[in-house]
Amino acid sequence: NKPLLQLASVIGEFGITFLITWTASVAIYVIEHWKRPEGKRVGLIALSVLILLFVGGAVRYNAWTEDQATVKVAQAIGPKLDQDKSEWGILTFDRNVESFSKTAIAAFEKGADILVFSEEAFTIEDLNEQRFMEHVREMARKFSLPILLTLEVVDMDNNQDGKLINKAVLIDKYGEVLAEYLKHNILPVVEAGSTVIGEGPIPA
Repeated sequence: NKPLLQLASVIGEFGITFLITWTASVAIYVIEHWKRPEGKRVGLIALSVLILLFVGGAVRYNAWTEDQATVKVAQAIGPKLDQDKSEWGILTFDRNVESFSKTAIAAFEKGADILVFSEEAFTIEDLNEQRFMEHVREMARKFSLPILLTLEVVDMDNNQDGKLINKAVLIDKYGEVLAEYLKHNILPVVEAGSTVIGEGPIPA
């Protein structure tokens, strides 16, 4: 649904996930309480919100004119994890390198103009960050492929008081680092106190 997908340009892809979850929860509530006034009221409010989102998205989508010089983007999420096997704890450096390489090769073979990863696609110990970055830059040069890499850097040497670093790194097709951004608007409770807070402005 292209109009509703316009929401992603405002609050990101997680906004779409939230909208799906919220709609399902509200639908269940309304079904269970339909005979009560509050059930009908919640249903009407939810329907009004969805209609507003749809109309706003439709206006935005129809007002957009496509440029002939389009960019083909390959989006990836990083290594696939089997949480039932507790693989969160065994993500080795080699596993991350292997996952990235396969993704970069697939993006190149499909003719992508840029490879973009979702937030915290790779969890890397700070002692291995430079080695991992060298590999990523080499792949960017090899395939002439710009890359937006996202990392969760684990502070093993305690330079950041043990806090995690949530960062995004933009690399051009020559393997040069153009910009680096540390997450500024962290999630309350979930990331507060455990994540380094960036300075804020996104590099232009």
